[in-house]
Amino acid sequence: PASPCAIPGVGKNPNNYLKSLTLSAGSLSPKFTLGDDGSKEYRVTFGNSVSSVNISAKPVASTSTITGTGTKKLSVGTTTYTVKVTSASGKSRSYKIKITRKAA
Repeated sequence: PASPCAIPGVGKNPNNYLKSLTLSAGSLSPKFTLGDDGSKEYRVTFGNSVSSVNISAKPVASTSTITGTGTKKLSVGTTTYTVKVTSASGKSRSYKIKITRKAA
């Protein structure tokens, strides 16, 4: 190249993986395991009596930030929620959870 490329995120941790991804009820399918890269689509189905669920996640790197967690009010049908991890260097990775709430 005519000029050198900038070095991305010098001194900043590039790790944007999750250590854990859990729900307050139910079980993810497939089961989340350390090292999952966000390419899987996780699913869970609840009966109509479940009106909300809490999504929790922990990053591998303590310097990463997470969005998309917390208590989610469930509508009847299927809704996709995205948990996004952003590393200290600014790179992000998304994990998708499809939650189905059955009709009464």
